[in-house]
Amino acid sequence: MVNPVLNRDEAMRWGNMIKALYTADDGASDAGTTPNISCPSNWRIIANITLEPSQFQWQSEQCIGCIIQSITDPSIYAILFRGTAVLLKWAEHYDFFLLSYTEPGGIGKVEEGFARMYRSLKVCCTATNKIQMLTAYIEDMNASHLTVAGHSLGGALAKLTAFAAAFYNIDTEVYTYGSPMVGDRVFTETYEQAVPRTFRIYNVPDIVPKLPSCELGYVHPESGFQVDSLNNPAIGRGITEYHKLDTYLSCIAQMKLEHDQNKERVG
Repeated sequence: MVNPVLNRDEAMRWGNMIKALYTADDGASDAGTTPNISCPSNWRIIANITLEPSQFQWQSEQCIGCIIQSITDPSIYAILFRGTAVLLKWAEHYDFFLLSYTEPGGIGKVEEGFARMYRSLKVCCTATNKIQMLTAYIEDMNASHLTVAGHSLGGALAKLTAFAAAFYNIDTEVYTYGSPMVGDRVFTETYEQAVPRTFRIYNVPDIVPKLPSCELGYVHPESGFQVDSLNNPAIGRGITEYHKLDTYLSCIAQMKLEHDQNKERVG
């Protein structure tokens, strides 16, 4: 399979949007409250995505993502997911069992906890306060193109979301940053065929993309884009630092700078 070409500007744009979700007001966890983040120009937030409190033993639903729409072309959408605030918090609640994937179009097996979490995601339209489950919302979308992006746990949710969108014949592309593995080989190969424009960005020393484990039957999509924060002395060391979204964005920015400088030399 030939890797798609990574657009570093797009990778930075969607990564910065996810970063804004981490710092959004806590009030956005309430259904119907718009996350307090700045959209790219010519985009608007139309819905937030909440996660059932039972998934992480939280006291209330938490905002874990949002849906934005192009103002220039309302048939173009993006769905964005953050991870958890604490590194590997999600791993404490999962046993990493592979179970048959039963969502629409599902084939193969996926991590049981990720699938359960995906099924719990609710979309609340900010204009009407209408609440739908995410898969139902995607089925009703009149979208010509969809970008799905996520960091860490959000990367796993992004893949499951994109798989559903592709099943409903929506042209879909995906950006993930430090995403864990989601499913077995059968699921992953089917996913790759359905969503060939998947830009899976991983940092060499980050342990999260190595989880759950190949030894347990998990497989990543073949296409992947490697960054290595160890090559940048300005970036901190340690398990937490290696996985931070800021680390990923710094590495991508460095790649872009080096690429632009090389183009200038060639030109």
